[in-house]
Amino acid sequence: MARYDGAWVYASFIMPNGEPGILLLTVWMWDNATRWFAGSLAIERISGAGALLIGVETAADIAYIKTKVDTITTKLSDLDAKIVAIKDGVAVIDTKLGTMTATLSAINATLTQLIVGTKGDILAKIDTAVGTITAKFSDLDAKITKVSGDLVTISTKIGDVTTTLGDIKAKVVAIDGSVATINTDVGVIKGTVSKIDGTTATIKTDAGDMKVKLDELSRVTVGVPLFIYVITALSLIAAIFAIIAVVMIHRRMPA
Repeated sequence: MARYDGAWVYASFIMPNGEPGILLLTVWMWDNATRWFAGSLAIERISGAGALLIGVETAADIAYIKTKVDTITTKLSDLDAKIVAIKDGVAVIDTKLGTMTATLSAINATLTQLIVGTKGDILAKIDTAVGTITAKFSDLDAKITKVSGDLVTISTKIGDVTTTLGDIKAKVVAIDGSVATINTDVGVIKGTVSKIDGTTATIKTDAGDMKVKLDELSRVTVGVPLFIYVITALSLIAAIFAIIAVVMIHRRMPA
């Protein structure tokens, strides 16, 4: 593209992709086909290594790249870009120009599902304009924002996902008094044991109420107050059944 202000001609062009180096730029200009000018100068094609990919338009096949010198545009397909990692919420991308970085929003990242990794850990599957990748929740600033029974909602920088407590390996690891500590693949949850109904205990957390089986609590380090509460509750249940049994036996005895 070019424009003329009466004294100077201003022009811009998209630098072809390739290895960094010195290139020869030759320019030809015509004025109403009556006058012409030609000139050449050396320009430097810089490496893309360390550049920041600040945006993409997939439909238009355009990538916007911020370098140490300026912001340039190029064809996304010419970059042969591929996401290779996510570190602390930043995407690392391999291209023909070198390794670039980008924010997750710049490459249209979307959390699509949860998958089990090779080590048995839960990973987030992420689709982007430059490929699909899996990432740890710690790299997405993930937080548990809602708990309802066995379901849990996880919020990240690129969206929310709903799964089960079992999927994120929620486990009550300690109870001190009535305060429960629950470890998950996403992080630690603190809650209060608020109710015991039969074989199920309800733990109230800031994100909502979760339910666990009493047999799970029996394998946990339990503080005295809750331990006494559980034992008392179980003792009362046993006492009630004992009383019922005595009454039934008494009714069956002959007068």
